[in-house]
Amino acid sequence: MQMGGAQKVALNLANRAIAQKLSCTIISLDSHNAFASTDSRASAKILHLGYNDGLSIRNIASIHRTRQRLRSLLEAIQPTVIHSHLFMSKAFLLGNVVPAHCAVVDTIHDNLPWWEQNDLRSLIMRTIDRRFHNKVASFSACISQAVQKQASTILETRTDRLPLIYNFVETPSAKMPKTPPANDKLRLLVISRLQITKKGLDTALEITNLLRESIPAVHLTILGDGPDRTKLEKLSFLMGVANHVTFAGQVQDVVPFLDETDFLLMPSRWEGFGLTAIEAGMRGVPVIASKVGGLAEVVLDNQTGRLCDPKDPHSFVRAITETFTSPSLYYAYSQQAVHLTKHRFSPEAAFSRYLELYHRSLSFASTKGRLKH
Repeated sequence: MQMGGAQKVALNLANRAIAQKLSCTIISLDSHNAFASTDSRASAKILHLGYNDGLSIRNIASIHRTRQRLRSLLEAIQPTVIHSHLFMSKAFLLGNVVPAHCAVVDTIHDNLPWWEQNDLRSLIMRTIDRRFHNKVASFSACISQAVQKQASTILETRTDRLPLIYNFVETPSAKMPKTPPANDKLRLLVISRLQITKKGLDTALEITNLLRESIPAVHLTILGDGPDRTKLEKLSFLMGVANHVTFAGQVQDVVPFLDETDFLLMPSRWEGFGLTAIEAGMRGVPVIASKVGGLAEVVLDNQTGRLCDPKDPHSFVRAITETFTSPSLYYAYSQQAVHLTKHRFSPEAAFSRYLELYHRSLSFASTKGRLKH
């Protein structure tokens, strides 16, 4: 369970549940949780199943053994509600794994790429998604309207079984908007899993390269880790921007970095939500993001930041330059970002909605014969 938006939400939900005297256990499929194991806020008990492979016919024996371990754990824990996150949890919970007394709630965290692809692997994954939603889960919460709309079509279900619950962060809100940049030094920040295809991090490097022409003192800091780090480091050298880019790795607390940057950059090619945009908004950092998926619900164009064409790096450059050179515009974006994130993406409101959904899932599962009394 590497650090990412879904993992942060799961951990924060667990911590809030325990704060309200509820019992909560996190089960991670893999053998190491790089985020929770180093996070002092992790108050929930965390168990690891030790499965580090993907979904493949070659791994069928390992999948079977892991499913048996998961079933044994669930029988021992005796949960009332299971809350699943991300695709692999669905694959492992299908079949005779969930105890008869449990209700299941799922959260769909993204507009998933296999929903739109037609190869055999994507077809199998879509089938698992549909079967899990229709046979196992009582409800599948969607983190944005964009995800909800697509999920209704792909899962062939009504939207009342796909409740909208925006993601949230526990980042403290800034008391004042950020002061507009006062010099010629431009500081950009990316917080992301280092995955080029989805996150558009090659575009982030290209944007930095283009900005050098008008703002020579531009610098991009990239927080996070992932499978494409080496490729990105090599690409920064090939593009001649290595001296303008810092790969800072994975950090536990992003607030100090947000407080020292001018813009959060999110050139994603698809994005179900964009949790880091909320973190930035909480600290009054304007976000320059792609106009894709749920990002348009988190970043309000020309109000809290700018939305740009993910295929056009020059559109990002224009948006950054226009805001960077206008102190009044920068201040307005920062002020509205703090207000929007504080009121629309409240952790208290999100947890309350999930708690309500857990209770509804028990009634739904009982009506459908999922629970045995």
